[in-house]
Amino acid sequence: MTYLKSLLLVILVVFITSVSGIICLPAAAEIRQFHESPGKLLYKSQWTLKDQAGKSWQAIAFQVRPSDPLQPGFRVQLRLVGFPNSVTLNPTQPLQLDDRQQFLTASSISTNLPPGAIGQFDLQPILLQLNPKTPLYLTLTAEDESTVDLKVPPFLVEEWQALPNRFQ
Repeated sequence: MTYLKSLLLVILVVFITSVSGIICLPAAAEIRQFHESPGKLLYKSQWTLKDQAGKSWQAIAFQVRPSDPLQPGFRVQLRLVGFPNSVTLNPTQPLQLDDRQQFLTASSISTNLPPGAIGQFDLQPILLQLNPKTPLYLTLTAEDESTVDLKVPPFLVEEWQALPNRFQ
């Protein structure tokens, strides 16, 4: 009888912890294809991140074809999009990246975007310097000098690093 009670207790504990999220499977963003033009596919990775206030931000890393057709390869850019009217990002400020071992910056290429909670950054020069085994912390600067902090899971960094190698 004690064996049956123990077994029932173990099953109950496993069920409760898995439902509550203590035991969870690793998550993964999905690299998706999109059509740049007929016959030309590009790839992007999209994931929702939370800032320090619990607000959602879309992180979209995507390939960009070079403007010079003779230049080989793709560049990877990161677009971060927050809730409308939540903050106005400073389009001239770079994105700060910190993996607790190194501090990097990605140039802002947001000047042609509408003002608001949207920023776009050139990841290509620093992409391979990012550590895909530790969380990455992003800091965005708002017009009023306040900051927005986002935590990026390691699997997402790994996906971003895979983007330049996917092409058609």
